[in-house]
Amino acid sequence: FERVRAAGLPGSALTVEITESMELQSSQQLVDTVRQMKKHNINFAIDDFGTGYSNLGYLKQMNVDEIKIDRMFVSGIEKETYNHKLVSNVIEFAKGNAIRTCCEGVETTSELVTLEPLLPDLIQGYLFDKPNTAQSIEKTYIDTTAKQYRERQQFIQKIHEFKESSGVVHFDPQAVMRASGVGLWIMRFHEGKRYFELHLDETAEQLLALPEKLSPRECFAYWQSRLHPEYVERVQEGLQKMVQCDRVMQTEFLWGHPQSGDVKIVFSGKRINGPDSMVVLEGYCEVVTDTAQKG
Repeated sequence: FERVRAAGLPGSALTVEITESMELQSSQQLVDTVRQMKKHNINFAIDDFGTGYSNLGYLKQMNVDEIKIDRMFVSGIEKETYNHKLVSNVIEFAKGNAIRTCCEGVETTSELVTLEPLLPDLIQGYLFDKPNTAQSIEKTYIDTTAKQYRERQQFIQKIHEFKESSGVVHFDPQAVMRASGVGLWIMRFHEGKRYFELHLDETAEQLLALPEKLSPRECFAYWQSRLHPEYVERVQEGLQKMVQCDRVMQTEFLWGHPQSGDVKIVFSGKRINGPDSMVVLEGYCEVVTDTAQKG
């Protein structure tokens, strides 16, 4: 962390990868180290996921930020029904626990086109590029006058053409959500144990103006503490309807935005099947009016 700070970067700019070949369950020292470093907002990813020792429950215990699904499950996924279902299930599990997913080892456009509808957060592989020097990265991704930069733009265009010829429409759903001011949220709770979590994507974090990177429990407490007193009961009733109804439900409430004052927020969501005994809701939120500015 000291090196990250010396470089003038926030802790969130660093992702530490832990290979799954390590026996993670038996390393309490590793768990303690991860928790200590996460206090500085450093991210942790499990590399080569699916090939080693870790189990899904342990990932939650470690509060892992990202799962990197190994290439052995990605290779030829357009032809392998078992791998396709397995990768889809892992992505759904991760989404339900606010863990990012990265599909490793993508080497063909066919693999890319097959993976994109599963909505992993990241796709990585030699199809895009190989490890490079800083100078090469600058010429390929930053210097618009360089030959390498132009070649990469041509490569991207060929991928788009392949998708169009395959009947695939190219768009970035996350970019659409950001541009529309719509954030995603996942709420996990166990009422009997008085345990509540709120997971937000980057857009939702910006909408609610989180002061810093908070843990899921801290995030829930922050969101709850700023509910307008007159709307607390309405929000509770709205969330209960999401739990009970097998369809998307909506609730509106006033919320004390730290910069804008009282704003009206819409939470829309429904219950999904979680991997454990906790109730899991997921949905989207948006600020529909800014009462402070209008007043």
